[in-house]
Amino acid sequence: MASKKIWTKMKLNITRDQIGLIVGKKGTVLFGDIQSPAREEYMKKVNEEGKIKLTYPNTNFKVEFPSETSKDSNVYVRWTCPRIIQKSDTMDRKVFDMIVKKHVLKVQSRILEIDESKSKMVKYEKTFRIRACTERRRVGMFIGNGGENVDKLKTSIKDILSLTSRVWIDILEDGDDEIEYMYDFDDDTDDSAWFTVKFNYIEDESINNAEVESIIEKFLDEFEDDEDDEELLEDDEEILGEW
Repeated sequence: MASKKIWTKMKLNITRDQIGLIVGKKGTVLFGDIQSPAREEYMKKVNEEGKIKLTYPNTNFKVEFPSETSKDSNVYVRWTCPRIIQKSDTMDRKVFDMIVKKHVLKVQSRILEIDESKSKMVKYEKTFRIRACTERRRVGMFIGNGGENVDKLKTSIKDILSLTSRVWIDILEDGDDEIEYMYDFDDDTDDSAWFTVKFNYIEDESINNAEVESIIEKFLDEFEDDEDDEELLEDDEEILGEW
């Protein structure tokens, strides 16, 4: 007569929509971070104590997440013990359950840390648009050799504003004159190049628009009287896109 399965049930602190994170794609997290390490740890412990030589088939166990009920919306995980453990009151079972709980809590902690980090992450975004009226091939002076000038601008913004997130600079061929822009670089030509400077920042960071505008204006002012042809781009050289 087959013995009745004995289950251990544990309440989790994750939400039901996070169960997929503890399972992983095709069960990779559940098997790779909970089941496999738990049974390996239990096997090692038992074998070191010399009680019995355990192998993988003897330590297989099942893990599942009971469905939500009308009275209880909490998330629970439950598991069976390996077939080698027959009685619920044995010390072996208690040791095994403690090992499984340890690995479950490790994965849960990782999920909660990621979730907390996302909640503190960038929720706010600043976008600054600059219209530069200049010959298209002179846009190369803003970019610099290998992008060194735009890299300098990005570094200045990050350092001065103490940003931890990335700064994006997009150079566009066409812009929209209906959209407000904060700076107009003009060297008396009919061509226009549009720059978009964008970055994210976390809620606790105080970002002053005037300070950002000052950084960008100072950067562009360096090119007001720059007629150095060495900075010019060839007509077929790529300038558009993200830097």
